[in-house]
Amino acid sequence: MEIVTSSVSSISEIIFSRLFDAPGRLIGYLLNYNDNIEALRNQAQKLKDTRHSMQLRIGAAERNREIILPDVQSWISKVDNVSAEAEKFLEDEGNANKMCFKGWCINVQHRYQNSKVAKQKITVITQLQEEGKFQTLSQPAPPPSSIISPAAGFSGIFESRESIKNDIMEALKDDKVSIIGICGMWGVGKTTLVKQVGKQAGEEKLYDSIVMVAVSQAPDIMKIQAEIAELLGMTSLLVHSKSARANSLLGRIKSEKRILIILDDVWSRIELEEIGIPFGKDHGGCKIVLTSRRKDAFDQMNCEKIFIIETLSKQESWVLFKEHVGMDVENSAISKIATDVVAECDGLPIAIVTIARALKNKNKDVWNDVAGQLRTSTPIDILGIQESVISPLELSIKNIASEEAKSLFFCCSVFPKDFEIPIEVLVRYGVALRWFKNVETMKDVRYRVHAIVSTLASSFFLIYREHHYSIVEKYVKLHNVIRYVTHIIAPKYNQVFLVKVCTGLNEWPSRDTYEDLTCISLMSNNIEEVPNVMKCPKLQSLLLQGNYKLVFSDNFFQWMKDLRVLDLSETQLFPLPKSLSSLVNLRTVEIC
Repeated sequence: MEIVTSSVSSISEIIFSRLFDAPGRLIGYLLNYNDNIEALRNQAQKLKDTRHSMQLRIGAAERNREIILPDVQSWISKVDNVSAEAEKFLEDEGNANKMCFKGWCINVQHRYQNSKVAKQKITVITQLQEEGKFQTLSQPAPPPSSIISPAAGFSGIFESRESIKNDIMEALKDDKVSIIGICGMWGVGKTTLVKQVGKQAGEEKLYDSIVMVAVSQAPDIMKIQAEIAELLGMTSLLVHSKSARANSLLGRIKSEKRILIILDDVWSRIELEEIGIPFGKDHGGCKIVLTSRRKDAFDQMNCEKIFIIETLSKQESWVLFKEHVGMDVENSAISKIATDVVAECDGLPIAIVTIARALKNKNKDVWNDVAGQLRTSTPIDILGIQESVISPLELSIKNIASEEAKSLFFCCSVFPKDFEIPIEVLVRYGVALRWFKNVETMKDVRYRVHAIVSTLASSFFLIYREHHYSIVEKYVKLHNVIRYVTHIIAPKYNQVFLVKVCTGLNEWPSRDTYEDLTCISLMSNNIEEVPNVMKCPKLQSLLLQGNYKLVFSDNFFQWMKDLRVLDLSETQLFPLPKSLSSLVNLRTVEIC
């Protein structure tokens, strides 16, 4: 009986409590009506302010091309809906109160209901404020399937490049090949080609990610790491050491099943491990493509495939020039000049494009001036030539390893364009001009010259040739554009030249002074007379071969005390000028 009585008592208390609570809540909503409405207004404003602050952060992230997280976007949507509802509710409530005030009426049911709604909305807003405390609003955008932009310039691809591109694409598909090298002389179009390769690899979906960064002459490893990381959507490299960054980058690259990394403009061996790039057995899905103007850099990095990019053919050069010059030169009065200009560019794309742009919409006088500058190897007043051609090539020449190699290279520039220079001639000149240190025998000199030629040829400064007759004869030649630039920058290396070869000269060239000259090369002209006397205290080389009717005055050599190389082959040598006895330092005379 006691248990039954206790249960009935508890049930009665619950029923009584609920009956009492209902009127209590009603009275509470009525009594707190103004407070609830004002609290809602304050909370709605706070939510609006939070939303505005959040939008500022979102805007900053979007400007950095980051992706806003889905839960942030969902929160913004909810906030906008709740804010709109609260604003509408408060507006309607304000209008209703104005009407009641004018009629001196108070609608108890209305106040109870709206006070209750206001309280509910405050609860929703409070919850949204709590949910909106995001630590992170966004994440970096994932890298696109290919970051390679189409190469600017020529609208198509030449046949000579197409076959190489196809071979490179096959190498990219070969699982046995990890590192591919693309090399060629400066300005030949390596970067353009590798962009086309990267673009095609992306279109064919050969890789999940493709990244391309420039290495340059003095590689900044941390900068290279940062650029690769950014392209892969990483943000964690900013504050770590070089080795820690390499480990982090290594892990990120390994997370890609198939990835192509293009390192453009490599000048010398770089340690891929130091950057954080896995290759070979370390990550079979990572393919690396390098471009360089130095083939020996690839030899040092164990490239499995090396592709050499040659200059353009005459027809390809003409097509490229016409596209950039922007006028019908083929059927105009300047057709012959245009042909000569293109020939002087010797198939080098950067020179063709630069000069074509400089001549675009110009009159015939400008065309003649440019052609003249190219013929005389002094193309310094052509628009764009300094920054596009001379400065980059000058940097390359500056980085020729040894002074011996620089001397040999500069010597090659005093021969006629397209002239095949026998390496044995360079041996004799080198001995006479004392290029070599610590070399005792002619056999050692030959070894040294051939080694230098090999190095310069692998860096595409010289073009190496072999002719097979009774014995193998070896030659080198210089590309026209490199020859032009060499003449321009030679004075910076205390090499001052007077070079006028194969130009049909009939008279000795006039000059204010000859005292600063280190080399005079007037070979293969029609000069008949020389000055009576010339003051050339610094002159070391005098190359006059091929002037068949040349006659010397007795005093001509009197002021050439430092002359070491004299080439008078194919000239009228007799009678011998008395001043030849003044050449006390003369070591090599060519008279055949």
